[in-house]
Amino acid sequence: MKTGVQRSPVESFDSISASHRVLVVGGGVSGCAAAIRLRHLGFDVTLMERARFPREKICGCCLGAAGVTALDALGLGDGVRRLGVPTHTFVGYLQTARPLKDSPSNTDGICRPPVRLPIVPGVAISRSVLDTYLLEQAKRAGVDVLQPHEAQVLRSDSTSVTVRHRPRVEQANQVSADRENNGAANSGNGSWTTTTEYSSVILATGLTGPFQGRIDPELQGDVPAENSSGDACQTSPTRWDLPWIEPPHGPLGIAAHVPGDHPLAAAWPIPVGEIQMVCGDDGYVGMVRMPNGAIDIAAALRSRGKGKTSSMGQRSPVDRVVRLLLSHPDLNSHSERNRLPDQSWQSWLQQDAVWMSAPPLRRQRQAGQGRVVAIGDCARYVEPLTGEGMTWGIESGIAVADLLHRMGETGPLSPKVDDANGEDFARLWQRHLPAIQTKRRVLCGLVTAALRYRNFRRVTRIGLSYAGWMAKPLTWGVAAGPRFESTSDAPDG
Repeated sequence: MKTGVQRSPVESFDSISASHRVLVVGGGVSGCAAAIRLRHLGFDVTLMERARFPREKICGCCLGAAGVTALDALGLGDGVRRLGVPTHTFVGYLQTARPLKDSPSNTDGICRPPVRLPIVPGVAISRSVLDTYLLEQAKRAGVDVLQPHEAQVLRSDSTSVTVRHRPRVEQANQVSADRENNGAANSGNGSWTTTTEYSSVILATGLTGPFQGRIDPELQGDVPAENSSGDACQTSPTRWDLPWIEPPHGPLGIAAHVPGDHPLAAAWPIPVGEIQMVCGDDGYVGMVRMPNGAIDIAAALRSRGKGKTSSMGQRSPVDRVVRLLLSHPDLNSHSERNRLPDQSWQSWLQQDAVWMSAPPLRRQRQAGQGRVVAIGDCARYVEPLTGEGMTWGIESGIAVADLLHRMGETGPLSPKVDDANGEDFARLWQRHLPAIQTKRRVLCGLVTAALRYRNFRRVTRIGLSYAGWMAKPLTWGVAAGPRFESTSDAPDG
């Protein structure tokens, strides 16, 4: 399926110099989307990813309809549909009773009949599969992929970027040594290469990926105190950064997979195509069945701030996830609907499951500086209600590539300014970024904030049980996204 108007990459980009080189740091969905789009538009693109693929990462593994549509503009939507399974129904289990007591015989906390809502079809797909597929498509498009490879920005202004990069050896002691030495090279990894060859850098390092480095004292002679445009440059060994607008806070992210070949996966009460979510006082946990039969479990747990119960603060994140799942009527051991062996899933999650976690999720940083910009979760967090996290990354990756394209349409793209308002790349991106996903971001944020309160969950469950049509503005709203012209004339891979 292709959307928009197709056009030849060469014909659409004659005005851009082929020597304009862009560095993308990070090979997840946002980084790959940006790199592929830039190649379709004629840019010379290098992508550096510090991890080896395939690799899992914390994620709900649901790509919403808007995200799949955005991939259609890259010619990759059908490929992702083939690799995943369609999602068509949202099933919400809303805790309306008080939290479960410690008594093993208590069943008051079991959720009442769930809210079932049809949604615009998306895709359930593992991040290890999706990220590997997109990176392979980036290579096919002509992106120069370096992996495992790390990159750091040392300086950025309106005319140039100074970065350093090196091959990465994935050993825990070397990673620790890097952190202790503030990113300085050690004998285990390759030597740093410092360069100004990239006229723009796009940071797609997610929630926690590093991207900044210190200017080494020996490099100061190569970094002028002032450039030709009069911009001051860093000459002291201080770390370059994009400052926080909203520092990390809020819920904790945690996720695990029940492997497809595990007996629990076969017995787990979730049909293919359903996104199930349990919402309670402690946050929410979502579940979806993936193509290989595995079950993805991902939760956003409330922070342990003021006003939280002491019992919440005493439990581990895994115990809090289990406690939420105990209110699921098909998982509670005292429910007649439970089809799993008594307590087996609880002990497996607490003792055997491999959990991935993330620091506090809500955050927003300055989206750029000079010739460096941030996209996806690296720029700001979007509540991943039904796949909005991955959708946000893909859309922002395409949008930032299109912005670079538009900056150069009236002539060869200058590394300085070529905009009617005299703004550089970062300032233009900071103005453009909030408009990409405003409606969906607000919708998802309002819903997840309201679901923290028991009375709202009670009213929602009763209302939607009798009038499911009231949810259509939400289900259709999160499925609608910006319309991107197709830039791929290659067959879907």
